[in-house]
Amino acid sequence: MKKPLVSIIIPTYNRAHLIGETLDSVLAQTYPNWECIVIDDGSNDNTDAILASYIKKDSRFQYHQRPSDLIKGASACRNIGFEKSQGDYVQYLDSDDLISDNKIYEQIVLLTESPDYSISTCKWGRFSEINEDNLVFENLESYATFDSVYSFLTALANSKGYFPIHSYLIKRKLIEKTGVWNDYLSLNDDGEFMMRLIVNVEKVFFSSEACVYYRFGDGFNVSSFYQEQQTVDLIDSFRMIECLFKIRFKVKSVYYIERAKVDLYLNVMNNYPHLAYENNDFFANQLKSRPLMVKIKSKLRRYLNGK
Repeated sequence: MKKPLVSIIIPTYNRAHLIGETLDSVLAQTYPNWECIVIDDGSNDNTDAILASYIKKDSRFQYHQRPSDLIKGASACRNIGFEKSQGDYVQYLDSDDLISDNKIYEQIVLLTESPDYSISTCKWGRFSEINEDNLVFENLESYATFDSVYSFLTALANSKGYFPIHSYLIKRKLIEKTGVWNDYLSLNDDGEFMMRLIVNVEKVFFSSEACVYYRFGDGFNVSSFYQEQQTVDLIDSFRMIECLFKIRFKVKSVYYIERAKVDLYLNVMNNYPHLAYENNDFFANQLKSRPLMVKIKSKLRRYLNGK
């Protein structure tokens, strides 16, 4: 029986100095039936030359430029890649991250006989340089197989709050049911996409053998909140997720969202505090507890100063 095709979709922008390491991790896969579709978001480095060398080396690689009349961004590139893909499974991968050589094989084994709307996760870690020791997170609550999506979300909230997008292997049918990426979100587009997808999942399969690596310290850091509009988009993305969860689970609040709001609120208050007050309905619990926290901090400060 022919092995199902896996489409590996990689958006890229000016990553010529890093993308080779990512593509090498694709080439190293022990599972052979894949296509790798790289969508360039308008790079002005030598990304095209790098990709030409990989295409010459292996015809399973494809390289396409984002059409100039389409919106710019990684999400738009992922959508273009999905349209061009033929795989029964989809592996999203950013152009500076890595996947272990057994990643696709181990997850395909889990998903081949699974329900149509299943998904697979795996271990993950962080790295800054490929030759340095990698930090792989162990014993996370989310490292398990779940029959209940709600239980998975609760475990996820207690385990860093997310899996990197390349931790997942996704059945094409699930994406077709869910819809593609929201290419208008400037921040948390991956979180919004995955949460919209996860509410349609029947079962989550965890692979303890596979692993992915998220490059730390290169490019945009979400927690930095460089621009106000990005912060607005981030808040709005969580609003959308919250509404989706309320509809899906028929509840007034979901622990995953309430836990995420804690960190989100602190970041917003540190950078654009007016946005917290403009979204007072969303941050109601956090704003309610703020006066008490201010009072406690004030008393602690006076105590430490001997007053």
